[in-house]
Amino acid sequence: MQHRISGGAGLPVRHDVVALAVAAAVAATCRVCVAAPARTAVVLEAKDEGSMNVGGVRATIDGAQVVDKLDGTAILLSPGAHRAVFAAPGFRSVENTFVVVEGQKLRVVVFLTAATRVLTLPAPGRPDEPSIVWSRRQTLGVVLAGVGLGSLAVGTVWSLKSKSTYDDALSFECRGDPSRCSEQGIADGKAAHREATIATIGFAAAGVLLAAGATLYFTGRKQTALALAPAVDGGASMMMAGAW
Repeated sequence: MQHRISGGAGLPVRHDVVALAVAAAVAATCRVCVAAPARTAVVLEAKDEGSMNVGGVRATIDGAQVVDKLDGTAILLSPGAHRAVFAAPGFRSVENTFVVVEGQKLRVVVFLTAATRVLTLPAPGRPDEPSIVWSRRQTLGVVLAGVGLGSLAVGTVWSLKSKSTYDDALSFECRGDPSRCSEQGIADGKAAHREATIATIGFAAAGVLLAAGATLYFTGRKQTALALAPAVDGGASMMMAGAW
């Protein structure tokens, strides 16, 4: 049974024709929906020259999409060609172009090369004068301390020698009694006293030299002068003059 509906121009309209037109429009719309491409999962990886995973890599895809961390998580991309730029601290940037196929999982692996490090050395020049003064003071302090250690060794040797001379004189020349010494015992006793004096001078000089060396080494730019000389006035002695 056919129904006729009068149009604006007085022409008849058939219901079956309208239904077919609507069905054709719906089918065309569905075909467009089915034809829309599905996004594909893509995994990006970055390795160094030893095939070890590199951390802290940042990837920029097609100049817009940014991936801050490559941890094996897949990202969705539409089928087609894509361009990715990989950058990481200490490595050269790498650009890679890959093609995504619909329905196919893709893993993109790039290898990063370590960036060349440029070592800049300061131009040779004349050091500042304060540094030279400080270095000389330190050197002089070390020298004085070394001499002081030598004086300490001398004092120790003469101290032991003095004790040995005195003990021998007391045992063999004085028979254990200082008031009953023979002439040789008296001479050996005087020799022991001279050796003890030399030992005392060595110990005193060691103390002064070590103190002066430490002062020169640890103080600032103060000028220090030190004079040390032996003096003989009826016996052995040491004369020292210093200014800080």
